[in-house]
Amino acid sequence: MPADRDRGQPPGNQPSAHPGDGSADRPVGQPMTHRTRVVQASEPVLQQLSGVRAFIVAALVGVGVLAAMLADNRWSALGLLPALALLGWLSYLAWPALAPMQRVLRVAVLVGLLAWP
Repeated sequence: MPADRDRGQPPGNQPSAHPGDGSADRPVGQPMTHRTRVVQASEPVLQQLSGVRAFIVAALVGVGVLAAMLADNRWSALGLLPALALLGWLSYLAWPALAPMQRVLRVAVLVGLLAWP
């Protein structure tokens, strides 16, 4: 390995041999975690969602949840699945940055939606 390639890099933190796989942020030889893969796979979808006004996404989820809760049959639970999936996915992505009380509230909302039908 040429000496100028790793100049300025701390030991064990050289650039990845596989450019473009998102592994430049982790030391060489360390495997990619499940969380890292999920975050990287979620980036394009999050970029698209960031282009949509927040109230539109919230309104669509709210209408779906409200319609599912007002329906009187067992199939109404299917209306909650998109909201549960979205909230669960966003909670998973944000989990490391959340304070303990925020984590409790997110879990409580998910459990409440699961227990509704």
